[in-house]
Order: sequence, then structure tokens, then C-alpha cells
Amino acid sequence: MNPRTEAFVINLAAGFALLLIVFLYNRCIKVIRRCAKSPRIREILKDQRITIFLQLFLLILVTALALILLGSKLSKISELVLLATTLISCIFVLTRELMRFWSFGINTVEPSIAADTYAKALNASQTSFFLLGTNAHSYCALSAFEEMLKRIRQSSGQVELLLAHPDSNALVEAARNRDCEEHLYQTQARIALGRILLLKKKLGIKIEIYLYKADNIEDLPIFRAMFVNASYCIASIAVYGREDHGRAMPQMHVRHNANATDSQRSMYSVLYRYYRGVKDRSPPLSVAEEASFVSCAEKAEPIVTAFNAAKS
Repeated sequence: MNPRTEAFVINLAAGFALLLIVFLYNRCIKVIRRCAKSPRIREILKDQRITIFLQLFLLILVTALALILLGSKLSKISELVLLATTLISCIFVLTRELMRFWSFGINTVEPSIAADTYAKALNASQTSFFLLGTNAHSYCALSAFEEMLKRIRQSSGQVELLLAHPDSNALVEAARNRDCEEHLYQTQARIALGRILLLKKKLGIKIEIYLYKADNIEDLPIFRAMFVNASYCIASIAVYGREDHGRAMPQMHVRHNANATDSQRSMYSVLYRYYRGVKDRSPPLSVAEEASFVSCAEKAEPIVTAFNAAKS
């Protein structure tokens, strides 16, 4: 047989056989799930990690057996075609599974929060920035925060900050859990709000600030989230009272699909609905509170400046 013809036949047969294996595997798994009496076995079979691993293992095993049994009868081109077909089949399996995450709007899941996450989110914000957090101490200390406000002002965009009220007892509880001075987080929250209000006045930008009350840690939001340009969200599970401030927790990067027919299938929509739910229960910052927080920031500014100078 002509080498090219042989390679074509091998490619066609191998591709069909490998895809058939994936199809039969999925069918067999469904039958086993229905017939399995042990709940533990059913749970294991539902684990997509095991499913992907077994599918890839079967594809590679069948290819290895084919090369061992037919190796002497195949030309070098046919062997390369068989290996290439197996590689394409593996990519197909992985892509099909990844598409489930992408269709839900999940772009990336990182094992922990990178140190430059906040700065990158601020630098990416051009038209809007919505924040769900406890206090803005980590944000307003960054030069990127002021630059972000300038860009959004130029684009006539919107800035919303949804934060814990500095008088919340939950901040005291979180500080105690970390073995800090119990009013540390409350003081940081007051100073951060004051600095934001001073920037608001300096830049002449509208910043909507909403403060929710939390009597204990359980009342604090379960997510930290930044909504960038109404099209992208960076979210992580909020953990309070830890020395690493929850940076060791996983972080999701999700995108908003404006063309989606069913918004409930988007992770962005889920997170945004949660944000709106917390906002609806949180009153806006009052004029009297604004004056109090600005005064607190002005009094703390010389101390902060001296501390930063000594630190550098």
C-alpha cells in the first residue's frame, strides 16, 4: 500500500476508534452510575477529574497497544499519524471539559491571590469600578487607585464601593482572631474612607459609598469582588482574622457575556446579583459620617507619612 494512503487509512481508523472509545466510556459511566448501589462509588464517578484522567489514560493505552502490536507493520509516517491523532483526541477531551467552565464565564481559577492582583484590577479599570470588600485600606494606599479614579472621571464612568461600616463589631472580632489590637481594622476602615473622600474632593469625581453593618464575622460577605468595566470580575472567598488576609484562598476571574440568553448561567451574573443584594441592604454614606472620616484621615496623615518615611 502507498505510504500516503496507508497513513490516511491509519489516521481515519485511529481517529474513529479513539472517539468511539470516548463515546463508549461516557455511556458505560452513565450505566454504572445508575446501577451502582454504593453512594461513594456514584460520587467518585461524578468527579470530573477522574473522568478526564480515565479518558486520557484509555486513549494513550490504546495507542500504545496499537504501536506494540502493529509497530512492525506500520511505516514511520503511519506511526507519526497515529501519535498525532492521539494527541488531537487528548486535546479534544481537555477542550470539551474546559468549555464547560468557559461557557459559565470562568476564565481562570488561581490557587491563591497574587500580590499584584489589586494593582492590576485598578490599572485595567477604564469606565467603571465596583468593589465589594470590608475596608478599602489595601486599595487607597496604592497609587494606581488615584490613577484609576482619574481615568473613570475622564470617561464619565461610575465608581461604587460597598464596604463594612467602621463601627461594625465584626471588625473587632476579626482583629481579635488575628491577635491584633482589637480596634485596628475599625481604625483602618475610618482612615481609608477618609482618604477616599479626600481624593473624591480633590479630583471632583462622584464616588458612591455604601456601608453595611456586621455584628459578627458571619454577617460579613462571603466574597471579595472587584467588577471592572462592567465586563470582568475578580472574586475570592473572604476569610477574616487571618494573618495572610485570606490571600491563600483561591481566586476566580470571570467575564460577563452580554450576549448570553440565560444570564443565570453566567458566574459573573451570580456574583453581581450577590453584590446588588448586599448593596440593597446597605445605606449610603451620610454627610455627617463623611466629615467624621475625613477628620480621622487628616489627623492620621502625618503619622502615616512619618511611618512610610521611616519604613523606606
